[in-house]
Amino acid sequence: MKRALWLRLKQYHFDNLVPPHLWDRVASAFGNTDASTRAFANKLARKLGWHPRFALRAIDEYRKFVYLGVVADFSVTPPKIIDQVWHEHLLFSRAYREFCRDVLQRDFDHSPELVPSDEQIAQYEAQYDATLELYHTEFNVTPPAAFWGTPKFAQDADRRSALKKKEPALMDGAGGGSD
Repeated sequence: MKRALWLRLKQYHFDNLVPPHLWDRVASAFGNTDASTRAFANKLARKLGWHPRFALRAIDEYRKFVYLGVVADFSVTPPKIIDQVWHEHLLFSRAYREFCRDVLQRDFDHSPELVPSDEQIAQYEAQYDATLELYHTEFNVTPPAAFWGTPKFAQDADRRSALKKKEPALMDGAGGGSD
């Protein structure tokens, strides 16, 4: 089951984000190979101030996060960068529903905080820590700090510096952006 899920995620190219009448324009702008993923990365880069290569890597890490969310026996919590990718994917509501149905073969809901409280933040931080541990277990590597080092609730600056020491590259291009 895990292997089949991972293959579906790796082979998913965000094609359903592109309306049929825009296919030629997207292919012309981004080439014929994986044009829709590159168009999505370009949208992320423009909106969030990221370098396009950083956005493509963020999309790859988003795939890993979604994989973890499906295989975990607990609620996963994304880091800030991955949450931003997820938010953008969710904005394509029809395409996101199709992604859940066809690729994940289940719903994968986003349940953000409404009114943050210390108790809820502590819960999300515990889920985030568990998500990082599961990442290491499933992919047998430390999550890259550029993408996984900043929690959504960035109250724990030590986590980012600890991950950065393990994986110092890729910090360039991680721009701001708002939720």
